[in-house]
Amino acid sequence: MADRKRAQEESDAEWKRENDERTRTSNEEMAKQAEVERKRRFAPEGTVYNLKPVKLASGKQTVIASAESTLNVVRKNADGSVHVELNGAEADVPADDLTNDRDWLAAYRSLHRDDVSFPR
Repeated sequence: MADRKRAQEESDAEWKRENDERTRTSNEEMAKQAEVERKRRFAPEGTVYNLKPVKLASGKQTVIASAESTLNVVRKNADGSVHVELNGAEADVPADDLTNDRDWLAAYRSLHRDDVSFPR
């Protein structure tokens, strides 16, 4: 009886080790997949896309960045707006008019595809 109990305990311990290894491997794979998805979905750190055309200024020159332009974040302002830059021209833009989420941008584009201010 003791041998049978010991054999069962050893079997249970082996199963637990194997299960723990499968779980660890599965968790590592899920973490890798999550990182791949994050890189696909979100713009790199410091990069945002504007949802509406934005007027940027560089000295005496004014530039209009069409919707969906890739802008560089210079800083986040105390009032909640974001100071952005595109080819040396800069502007403060309301945070609600920016996103770093490419999937959200595509959904927004689809929703507003008939808007005159949203070029195709």
